[in-house]
Amino acid sequence: MYIFLFACYRKLRKRAVVYIMKNIDLIELVISITLASFGGIVNRLVELEKDPTKNITLKQYIGSAFISLFVGIVIYSFFKHYDLERYFLITATAISGFIGSPIIDIVFSHIIQKKR
Repeated sequence: MYIFLFACYRKLRKRAVVYIMKNIDLIELVISITLASFGGIVNRLVELEKDPTKNITLKQYIGSAFISLFVGIVIYSFFKHYDLERYFLITATAISGFIGSPIIDIVFSHIIQKKR
């Protein structure tokens, strides 16, 4: 029984990976997530410009870049699923990278306040 389920799982997983790889343009994905990461870093620089006394560490820059990268991948896959135009897709991913980190900050601060 378990061998049959494992074989079915492997077959379905292989089909899913092949489907995803056929529908994703690698250069488009790399450009999108790179712009999304830069959007997160630019967002931290804008915060620093608004309040020069604020101390932003390298960890916060790197964390913001990774959060923006994750948000960029989610937005990219969402728009790619609906087969939208290439330039619109890249632009939306870059903008989502800029606003991704503040949205995560707001959500987590709201969750922390609710737990208190």
